[in-house]
Amino acid sequence: MSTFFTDRNLGRRFPEILIAAGLMVEVHDDHFEQTAQDDEILAFVSSRGWVMLTADAKMRRVPAEKEAIISFKARVIHLKITNRWPIGKLAVEFAGKINKVEHFLDNHPAPLFAVFRIRPDGRAYIQKKV
Repeated sequence: MSTFFTDRNLGRRFPEILIAAGLMVEVHDDHFEQTAQDDEILAFVSSRGWVMLTADAKMRRVPAEKEAIISFKARVIHLKITNRWPIGKLAVEFAGKINKVEHFLDNHPAPLFAVFRIRPDGRAYIQKKV
C-alpha cells in the first residue's frame, strides 16, 4: 500500500479522513513550514517513495515544478475539488476508491502527474498527464 503525502492546500481535514479510513498518510505541516517550495517538497516526498496528493492544478504547468516532478521521479495526484465534490466528500470518495488508485499507481511508474476526479454520477477516474 502506498503512503500518501497531503500537500498544504488540502488542509488538516482531508488527511484526517484518509487516516480514519486506514490509509498511510504523511501531512505537509508535520514535515515543512507553510513557505516551503514545491521543488523541495517533491524531492523529499519522492525520495521516500510517497505519492503526493495536491489540489494544485498548476503544478504540471509551471516549468520548474514540472521539471522537479520529472527529475525527482515524483508521483503526484491532483485532486479535482469542485462545489459538487468539496474537500471532505472528496476525501471520503478517494479513500473509498483506494483499490482503483493503487491499481493505477501500480501500472503507471514515476514520473507521474495524474488527475483524480469524481463524475457527477459518483464514478471516479484517474487520468495521467505526465
